[in-house]
Amino acid sequence: VNALFIKYKCFRITAPLVSDEGYWKRCCKSRWSVCDTDQYGDSWKRMFFERNMEDLIENFVPESTELLEITETLELSKDFIKRLRIKQLLPQIKDVSSGLPQDDEISDQGSDTGTDDSLDHFDFGPIINKLPNLAELSITYGVRNCGMNFEWSLFEFTQKDCSLLAKAVKSCRHLQVLRLQRCQKKEKSTDCDSALIPLL
Repeated sequence: VNALFIKYKCFRITAPLVSDEGYWKRCCKSRWSVCDTDQYGDSWKRMFFERNMEDLIENFVPESTELLEITETLELSKDFIKRLRIKQLLPQIKDVSSGLPQDDEISDQGSDTGTDDSLDHFDFGPIINKLPNLAELSITYGVRNCGMNFEWSLFEFTQKDCSLLAKAVKSCRHLQVLRLQRCQKKEKSTDCDSALIPLL
């Protein structure tokens, strides 16, 4: 905890004040084994802030994870983020007391039909309007490396997800491109497998 606190305090100081690319290169290489600045306008600082925010969002669990860390980090990094590529979104944790199917037979049936286990994901509304330079947003509503825990509900783009994202995007006039990849909705007419939507 102390190490994380010290790291965050240091981040609050360096984010607005340090522009030296050598410093941000060391920060990036200390966190990620593969770093390619060609995808970030040859900017190590931009890479750090974009990938750091992506990591926070990809590991956020609705109704379980505190939003405070994301909002605080957002204030420090908002001016440097131009693109976010979210490769997974974790659903809220299933409440066993809520009446959702628990036994194998019902669970298998729910997985096949996709009718019983709808779980919502991260709400982009609180952050998207606070990113003044965000021009591109790519989102995958699914879970990576789920292995034996696979369920269709982990990859479902729910009606609530759709409504929240539509509301966030509608109010974000500086966004130029929205990509929804491998998103599955119950209604076949609204499936969006690698859909690319240019925003006018």
